[in-house]
Amino acid sequence: MKIPKKKKSICIIGGGFYGCYIAKKIKENFKNIKIEIYEKNTDLIAEAGKNNQYRLHLGFHYPRSLQTIKQTQEGSKIFINEFKNFISKPKKNIYLIHKKSLINFSSYKDIFKKLKISFKEINLKDIKFLKDSKMYQGAINTNEQVILLDKLIPKLKVFVKKNCKINFKNEIKKIDSKTGKIFDKKNTNKKFDYIINTTYTNPNLGLQKKYKVKYEIAGMVKIKNSLKNSAITIMDGPFVSLYPRNNKEASVSSVKYTPIKKFRKLSNLKRYLKSANKNKKNIEKKILNHSKNFFNDRIKMTSKGLILAPKVKILNDKFSERVSLVKQNHKTLSVLCGKLDAAPLAYKKIKNIIKKIN
Repeated sequence: MKIPKKKKSICIIGGGFYGCYIAKKIKENFKNIKIEIYEKNTDLIAEAGKNNQYRLHLGFHYPRSLQTIKQTQEGSKIFINEFKNFISKPKKNIYLIHKKSLINFSSYKDIFKKLKISFKEINLKDIKFLKDSKMYQGAINTNEQVILLDKLIPKLKVFVKKNCKINFKNEIKKIDSKTGKIFDKKNTNKKFDYIINTTYTNPNLGLQKKYKVKYEIAGMVKIKNSLKNSAITIMDGPFVSLYPRNNKEASVSSVKYTPIKKFRKLSNLKRYLKSANKNKKNIEKKILNHSKNFFNDRIKMTSKGLILAPKVKILNDKFSERVSLVKQNHKTLSVLCGKLDAAPLAYKKIKNIIKKIN
C-alpha cells in the first residue's frame, strides 16, 4: 500500500497584503503544503497594505532607477493578469514635470521611450485644475491604473481564512533559522519546514546578513474624490500627488510633508506611533495646504482624515529605488518591498526555493 506523503509546513509571519498574497499563491500551486499565519493584529491586512496609495505602478514614478522601472513593469503585468477585475483605469493618469524638477522633461520622456513604455504628451493648457500651468515643463498621460483594494482585500481575506490556519494577536519575537523554529512573546515555539517573514516593518527577523534599512512614519490625507476620473503626480522633487482610491475617495500625498518623521530603529518608530495622534490635525493641514500651491479650486480638498503608515526603505536609496527583495537564511525567507504590484515578483523568488521541499 502506498503511504501518503506527509504534508510540509510553512509559517508566514505577518498577515498583511504580501503575507496573504504569498499564502494564496502557495496554496494554489502546492497542494502538499500546510500554511500557518501569525498576525499581531486582530484581522488580516490591517496596516501598510491598505494605508498606501492605490497606484498600480508602471515605472513613471521612478525615472532615476532603471532597475525599479523594469521590475515594476514585470510585476504589474502579472498583477493585472491575476487581478484584472480589481483594477480601474482613469481616463487621465497625468505626470507633470515641474520646472524645479530633479529631471528635465526631455530626459524624462527619453527614458520611457527607450524602454518602449507608452505614454502620450498632453498640452498643459488642457489641464484645467492647475493653479498655474507656467510652473511646469510639460505633462504626459500614462496607462497607470488604480488597484481597487476596497474590493480586492475582502476577497483575498476570505480565501486565506478558508485555506490557512491563522493565529491572530500573536507576534513572533524570534526565529531559529537553522531548525525552522519560531518563538512568540511567551517563548512558546513551533517548528516548520520554511518560515516566510512578511512583517514589512521587521524584515531582519531571522536573518544573519541583515537588510540595511531606515524607517519613517508617512502621512496621507483622504479627500472626497473630485478628480473627474483623473490621477495627478507632480515630478520630481518636493511636490504632491492626488490619486484615486475608489469613486468616492482619493488620497493626497506630499513629498515635503508625507514623511513625518524618520528613524534608524524600529523601536523608536513604534514609540512615536503611540503619540502620533496628537499631531494628526497639524500634519493634515500641512499636506492639504501644500497641495493647494499647485491646484485650483476645481479640486475640492474636502478632508476625510489622515492616514498614518510605517515605511521601511533601503538605507542608501539614492535614486528612489523600490525594488522587491527576498533574502534567505537557512529555513527563513524574508521579504522587503513596499509596492503592492511587486508581490508577484517576491512570490516568484519564494516559489523557486520552496519547490525543493514539495
